[in-house]
Amino acid sequence: MDRPSPESSPHESSILRGLGLQTLSTLGLRAFQLGALLLTTAGLARVLGPREFGAYSYASSWLSLLAGFATAGFTHASVREVAQSLALAEYTDTRSHIRTAYVTTLAASLLVVATVLVASGILFAEGAGMARAASIGAALTPLLAMIMVAQAVLRGQGHTGRAQAAELLVLPGLMLLATVWLSLAGPTWRTADGALCLYGACLLGALVIGVALQRRALPAEVRRGAARFDKKWIVAALPFVLVLVSLTVSAQFDVLTVGEVLGARETGVYAFAARLSMLPAIVMTVIATPLSPAIAALFARREGAALQRLVGTAALGGAFGSIVVGVAVIVGAPWVMRSIDPTFEAGRGALLILCLGRVGEAWFGPAGTVLAMTRHAWPAGVAVAAGALVSIALNLLLVGTHGIEGAAYATAGSCLLRGAVMWYWVRRFEGVRASAIEALLSVARREPKPHADRLPPS
Repeated sequence: MDRPSPESSPHESSILRGLGLQTLSTLGLRAFQLGALLLTTAGLARVLGPREFGAYSYASSWLSLLAGFATAGFTHASVREVAQSLALAEYTDTRSHIRTAYVTTLAASLLVVATVLVASGILFAEGAGMARAASIGAALTPLLAMIMVAQAVLRGQGHTGRAQAAELLVLPGLMLLATVWLSLAGPTWRTADGALCLYGACLLGALVIGVALQRRALPAEVRRGAARFDKKWIVAALPFVLVLVSLTVSAQFDVLTVGEVLGARETGVYAFAARLSMLPAIVMTVIATPLSPAIAALFARREGAALQRLVGTAALGGAFGSIVVGVAVIVGAPWVMRSIDPTFEAGRGALLILCLGRVGEAWFGPAGTVLAMTRHAWPAGVAVAAGALVSIALNLLLVGTHGIEGAAYATAGSCLLRGAVMWYWVRRFEGVRASAIEALLSVARREPKPHADRLPPS
């Protein structure tokens, strides 16, 4: 790829302004989601207690894990394919891809649920109602998977704020209301099973709104076009299955391992710390959400220098933002833990380790987003899978001997490995300098303007 210039064209400035506005809207939605999530998590932890909250967290981890399989890779593929087909005015392909995404996801969801429930006696941990709660969580898989696909299609259309409304506004708001109701309800509902049933109702409401928003946002040319179920879109989504499943495994295997090895109480303590540790990672997620379709469109038009500048700006914002949020979490978490239940203070060490891993990964920049949106999804999938395998191996080795801190070391290590491998491969395949360190050096050097602004053939 050509080296970027410190100057930008009016077209690039327009892209950056649009990206900035979308990032701000995403930040606002994420801020609401995080506030609602923290209140919901604290409320559920207080109402349910460490044991029932541990069973609820265990079931939620299973739900997130299964939804990764059920979406069949379309949560990432739809962003790329819809953005690129719209950029090239290929409206028939756009409509066909959307139809294929929904049909495939629904079929895969039902297959995943049936398979897991049949094998529940082997897969789910026994004791403290954890197997029963996990079965309820698994049954909710189709709802979550369809929400994720509707969001991906809207992101591909460039409607970043609207795309996230169901996940970041409607669902957290409904869950917050459900938590308030749960705190006022009788003891019959104050169980992991009761909380999961309420979560299912919230998922259903969010799905109805998300699909309605997605349908209303379709351009007129796409709505009028013919649609077909095309297997080529399934093939295009296959590498994203590896990406999403590996990411989900990395995100959930630590909680599942703690649940299997240490029991419900320790699972509740660790799950609370793990959720707090996600806050630094949210910064890069906020930036990458509108960044994905922008990268896909620039790549389709072969605008290499503009792409590099966009990635460098995003890398700096994500790196420094993650540090600020990480410090705030580490400083404020002990007070939050004490105010909910002193039992949760046992997770302070794990929280520190996890936050360091999340911040370290952010400094490698949005390399995974660049790989996925420039048709290098297979290398991205291999990188994420490598991180997942490291997470699995280290969790199995460390949880039994080092407790929840062992799970934290395993997860932090997998995050750093994943970031490093994706950073290396985006340099190798596209010549993009994706890390925050490289962005800082590029600004310091003030590199000269390139003679061309086109990507080499990929």
